[in-house]
Amino acid sequence: MEAREGLNPETLPHEGLGDITINNEVITTIVSVAVHEVEGIAGLAGGKSSFTDILSRKDAQKGITVEMTHEAINSISVEVSVEYGIDIYKAARQLQMAIKNSVEGMTGLRVEHVNVTVRGIIMGDQTKRQISPPAEIEAISGGE
Repeated sequence: MEAREGLNPETLPHEGLGDITINNEVITTIVSVAVHEVEGIAGLAGGKSSFTDILSRKDAQKGITVEMTHEAINSISVEVSVEYGIDIYKAARQLQMAIKNSVEGMTGLRVEHVNVTVRGIIMGDQTKRQISPPAEIEAISGGE
């Protein structure tokens, strides 16, 4: 595989008009947006969770790896955190499909593999309250 900064999709018809190059940053931005659209996915692992932060930061690509050839995107690997209490497998599958559909729809390139690694679980304030024992159980066990 040739090391390149961007991608020249030779499979797209260009009718002699010239080349079209899609940079890796464009792919990673599409992936970042897709991550934030899937319910239960808290965000990129170790990254900020704000949609505005994703679009404005140079390091929005952290946690995303893209491997490309001239004709397709061989793989997209993404590392994410999930919200506590969700079905992790279901959310990861939905994320795979969201990434594949978004990238293919916006670039016209085929995505062969989307690999999702769950690196952490995020517990929000509401979740913490839900997992605290009810008051009557605390009273029985000697809690205040």
